[in-house]
Amino acid sequence: MNQKSMYKMKNLKNFISFNSLCGNKSNMFCINNNESEIHRYIKYRICTELVKKGYEFFTEVILKSGKRCDIIAFSKEGEGTIIEVINSESEESINQKAIDYPMEFNFYTINCSEKLEEQLYFL
Repeated sequence: MNQKSMYKMKNLKNFISFNSLCGNKSNMFCINNNESEIHRYIKYRICTELVKKGYEFFTEVILKSGKRCDIIAFSKEGEGTIIEVINSESEESINQKAIDYPMEFNFYTINCSEKLEEQLYFL
């Protein structure tokens, strides 16, 4: 990772409150007791793919704004991506999340009822 990428990633990590369930430990899979089994499974599969592609990730992240997201991933280039696993959320709820999350991050949703591999095009 070059100096510019490291600086970019450091700035994006400033949005994270490291009081999250996993603390400040990257590449550690954490679950939320309110998640369904399929939600956890899909989130685990996404994290596995992120590791394969060389991303650093955090799960069950609480942002400084107080919002919680399923996964935040950082590429080797320092790009930040928020990934939300959706199952029964309304379109309105998903749209609100896209508004609430920092615009400095890319935002993607992964639907539990659709084929995962086809939804990971952004990695």
